[in-house]
Amino acid sequence: MRLEVDKLLWLAASSPAAAQLLQAIMTARPGLRVHKLPLPLQPGQLQARYDLCLVLTNLTNLISGTVTQDLARLKNQFCNRIELVLLDAARSKKDCLAADTALFALGFRRSGQFELAGQTAQCYCYALKSYNKKRSWNSPENWANPQNFDKYRW
Repeated sequence: MRLEVDKLLWLAASSPAAAQLLQAIMTARPGLRVHKLPLPLQPGQLQARYDLCLVLTNLTNLISGTVTQDLARLKNQFCNRIELVLLDAARSKKDCLAADTALFALGFRRSGQFELAGQTAQCYCYALKSYNKKRSWNSPENWANPQNFDKYRW
């Protein structure tokens, strides 16, 4: 499956790893419109909806809490799909567990691990279309039973 992306939101602090990753993306997709912003986000910085948001941050920033708040706001208001690249993912088990817990609570899934600029990077993804699957029992047909409206009163 090929993901069609016209507008990319790039959230990262300036670092060699961020520059390397952005250069690879721009080489692969020359016509891509990229909107670059630093983390943490300031209120009012975003007004448009984006096809994809790529967030590059480290474990310390994620655990501090401001990045998780930004991710929650992004997924609820501004982005259909979010890819998070978490640097320094090979630090301590306790920090990695805290990061996993925070991201899983937001609906992210772990999607892979790779080396980026000499650091271990862990990838997480959130896609609005695949986040909440439609369930047959969770539909209006099972809530309202018009055939029983005059039979039962409670």
